[in-house]
Amino acid sequence: MVATTVAKPAVRPEWIMGSIFAVFTVSNAPAPLYVLWQREMGFTQTTVSLIFVSYIIGAIASLLFGGRLADRAGHRSVLLPALALSLVACALFAFARTPLWLESGRFLIGVGSGAFGAAGGAAIAELCGPGGRARAALYASVAPVAGSAVGPLLAGALADFVSAPTSLVFAVLAVPLIVVAVPVSRTRRRPDVPPGGRLVEWPRLPAGTGSVVVMAMAVAGSPFALAGLFISLGPAMIADLLGNDTRLLAGAVSFMVFGAGAGSQVLASRMSTYRVARVGLAISLLAAVLIAVAVGLESIPVIIAAALAAGLGQSLAQLAGLQLARACAPADRGAEVTALVWLAGYGTVGAGILGMGVLADEFGLLAASYTFCAFFFLCVLAASVLVARRRRTVDRLTS
Repeated sequence: MVATTVAKPAVRPEWIMGSIFAVFTVSNAPAPLYVLWQREMGFTQTTVSLIFVSYIIGAIASLLFGGRLADRAGHRSVLLPALALSLVACALFAFARTPLWLESGRFLIGVGSGAFGAAGGAAIAELCGPGGRARAALYASVAPVAGSAVGPLLAGALADFVSAPTSLVFAVLAVPLIVVAVPVSRTRRRPDVPPGGRLVEWPRLPAGTGSVVVMAMAVAGSPFALAGLFISLGPAMIADLLGNDTRLLAGAVSFMVFGAGAGSQVLASRMSTYRVARVGLAISLLAAVLIAVAVGLESIPVIIAAALAAGLGQSLAQLAGLQLARACAPADRGAEVTALVWLAGYGTVGAGILGMGVLADEFGLLAASYTFCAFFFLCVLAASVLVARRRRTVDRLTS
């Protein structure tokens, strides 16, 4: 009998998880600094929204094309350029002089985040192998949430306690990006399946999976917007509506959103996908109510509770959406289908925050906050009803 050996992966999946963490740490680090830049440069809430939306545009552009490119040309072809763009974004944030610098930096880190959300997740899935599907989904979902938590907390702490915080924080965050370049360079260079079609093409729903992928997108979408509020207009809400202007609090609230989310995914690893989706959506409904109550009562404790609920709900819903999408995706379309789920989240939060910023300048931040919460409460409710009606499908695919 001839013994057979299984080739070890060129790099451990934990390294790719770390690279996703590093990129997403940079992506949300600007959150508590917007108020400082706003005072220095003198721009409006609509401009804050546009800076945030620049990130969304970059992420969507990357998700539209990066997933398919990674499937056809190899993960390395997408991830290494994304790391380089993330480093350029750090430089733009560190030396920003006008809103255009911030918009450009947000766009580039959006491209990097989108690439690592889709291609990075697919690379982890490949490195974990067929038997590690659950672990791969957990890694790919926890890493961006954890990075999104650490970035604003670090930025908020530096803003209150050191001089030139906007320069120092991005110099610090550039270091991990450089470190992870080596393991990222050892990911798959060429696909294992014969390439077909154009490298740059709009992502498409694989045949026979349309209704499931759309459901995954609905589950992940609206909770994403509620959590995204805390890294865009959230600091302005805390400063203007709640009367607290410390950058550390703004960063800590953002940390609670995503820190709670990272912890919840570990705890949810033994739950069924259907249960994760239902619990995540239910908590997101609570978050929408708590945000409205917090701004109405001008209550710091309630906004903290809202942040925790938004983070828990978004993280669980995102995990369920990714598990659903990957369960129905063909082997050679993993990054493309993953990109569609991320696309739903980014598209929803971008439209929501931009709309809220315009409403805030026109009718005030209080009215805009109420409108935002009411709209996304209804969106999350609709997603919850959809999942409940498709329980058998969800259980069949993910059992």
